[in-house]
Amino acid sequence: MMKPQLLAAVAAALLASTQMAAAQDATTIVAPEGFTAAESPATQAELMGTVVYSAAGAVIGEVTDIIAGNDPAQNAPTGTLTHVVLDVESVLGDDARYVAVPLEAFVLFRSADEVRLVLTANEEYLRTQPFYEAGNPATLGAVPG
Repeated sequence: MMKPQLLAAVAAALLASTQMAAAQDATTIVAPEGFTAAESPATQAELMGTVVYSAAGAVIGEVTDIIAGNDPAQNAPTGTLTHVVLDVESVLGDDARYVAVPLEAFVLFRSADEVRLVLTANEEYLRTQPFYEAGNPATLGAVPG
């Protein structure tokens, strides 16, 4: 039988390793230098052409289109921005790979003259999203889980 002190030490070590693993799984997005977390949503004009970054600061792609809630199936009021279409060819290596990613999957930062989108999901998330086809709601990406 283990001594109570040894049992307590083993339990503490297991708890600490579980907490460390959980902390490593959680993505903490830190504002890039010169940027602060946005207090207001970005406009369509601000988002078009914006370069999208990963949480680690790597370039993921560029916003090539904006999707607004015009389809009742999207459960968004008409005109509400719901998704951005990203050209992710450079990251995934596919020719003309476009994915429609929900705005909920991003953190928005602002500087004095620029907005920056940081994707909260990883590259695997992008690989699992359907190729975006304009006018086909079935190709809109899902919120990362």
